Amino acid sequence: AALEEIVGLLEEQRKQRPEDKAIATKLAVARASLTYRQGMKQVEAEWPTATAASTIQGWSKAVEVLEGLYVQPQLTGYKDRIVEKLYAAHLNYGKALQAAGRNYEALGQYQRALQIDKSRPEALDALKQF
Repeated sequence: AALEEIVGLLEEQRKQRPEDKAIATKLAVARASLTYRQGMKQVEAEWPTATAASTIQGWSKAVEVLEGLYVQPQLTGYKDRIVEKLYAAHLNYGKALQAAGRNYEALGQYQRALQIDKSRPEALDALKQF
């Protein structure tokens, strides 16, 4: 709530002084922080912990939100954290799909995880099992 209030105050200042570059910079940073925090809150709400069916749905939603954050250029300061979560989400989504016998879809998730972070071995190991 505090970050939303800061964004609102900066937006008001920006309207009053549109030429002020410092306000524009602060507003951009505050908006990026707000976008990141809201997205990660959604991810945490979806991070699966229940049955196989809901796990697949939860991973699907977590991947969707994280992929949305991943492509936003204003979030470059959060890129490492987003990549870490996105890799894990794709990997775990793949595992849930594979456990449900949806191997073709699982393969796609493992491939995407590998695209996200080639330095980690888990997705490559999962792909080798196919």
